[in-house]
Amino acid sequence: MGQLSILLADDDRGALELYAKFFELAGWSYDLAVDGQSAIDATYKREYDVILTDLVMPGIDGFQLLRVIKARNPNQAVIVISGAASVDDVVRALREGASDILLKPIDFKALRSSVERIVLSLQTSAADDRASYQYLQSAHSHFEVPAVVIAAQKFRVGLVDRLAKAGAIDRNLQLRLELSVQEALTNSLEHGTLELQSCWKEEVDANGVDKFSRVRRERLNDPRYAQRKVRIHISFENMRLRIAIRDPGAGFLLKANAPDDRPSSPLRSYGRGLAIIAGTMDELRFQSDGSEIIMVKYLI
Repeated sequence: MGQLSILLADDDRGALELYAKFFELAGWSYDLAVDGQSAIDATYKREYDVILTDLVMPGIDGFQLLRVIKARNPNQAVIVISGAASVDDVVRALREGASDILLKPIDFKALRSSVERIVLSLQTSAADDRASYQYLQSAHSHFEVPAVVIAAQKFRVGLVDRLAKAGAIDRNLQLRLELSVQEALTNSLEHGTLELQSCWKEEVDANGVDKFSRVRRERLNDPRYAQRKVRIHISFENMRLRIAIRDPGAGFLLKANAPDDRPSSPLRSYGRGLAIIAGTMDELRFQSDGSEIIMVKYLI
């Protein structure tokens, strides 16, 4: 993948030092900006693979910075980071062009995964010849993927790549769709297939390990759970993209896993996924037993 170039905007100097250490360990080239204006100035001096911005900053905040960057370069990947994002904040950030939104305290494993997913997606799109896809009218794909495979690697939706190459969607929407699929798959894997409970993330043992992570690891090593399959059906027809994900449990049981439905309510770490999906898709439906999510995006 080569050395990645990162720009981080955050007015918390302590946080900047922490991120800098992570970037160095990751082997990434980086620049730091203490406010939105400094970040804008930095983008005139060099190009970045990914720009990270805190949402709340004095002067030019994260939303304004996002707007300025996307106006100048619609294809620029921007990850928004927030310590107190609401459902409204997530939807607004995605609709204004954010490639992802991560919540504080930052999970550096999740940050690395997000950055690498975004860069890989853009590099793949840039490297392929789009000419052969320009006449794409319809396509259908069906997958049955074991839980252990979904947990081990990011499942890429080839049809979304093809739509990008056909010119049916732009880079920003491509990244948002891929992120929505990843969030839905993670929910399906953890809550439906592995039968994990969100509240376990708050139960931490004497060694600092939360019950959610511990049980997740145990069940991925147990064939009774690891070999359960998640079914994914993707179709594109009449400029309508439909993605259905079904698990063997009740991974999409909203009562247990949905965030507070008040737009201004703060998100918990495990309420982010459905807010991201709702902010990207035009239609969102669930089976009454919680076993399936159906996501629809109109591309006209």
